[in-house]
Amino acid sequence: MNQFAGPGLLCTDTANVAAPSALLIEDPKRAELARSAAPLCEPGPLELSLQDEVEMLRRRIAELEDQNRTLHSQVAHEAELKERYRQELADLRRRGHTPR
Repeated sequence: MNQFAGPGLLCTDTANVAAPSALLIEDPKRAELARSAAPLCEPGPLELSLQDEVEMLRRRIAELEDQNRTLHSQVAHEAELKERYRQELADLRRRGHTPR
């Protein structure tokens, strides 16, 4: 059995494989495919886990970007409220009133 690997791929030349169990294939359909003479190239565990991790990180980035936009919006709103409070306070002081 000849094996060669790419980044995260395990390719096996199945022409010389006597039994599909040598490929650790449990699915009968995939076992039949392993008996054919064509090389079997499938994503290995490393590639699948990297793909899953990349997708998870993309979702996390999207969540953090949404959270960041929300926080910026809240900060802008609070800045407006603070400015309005300062203006009202300045108006009260000009009129001679002091806030409680």
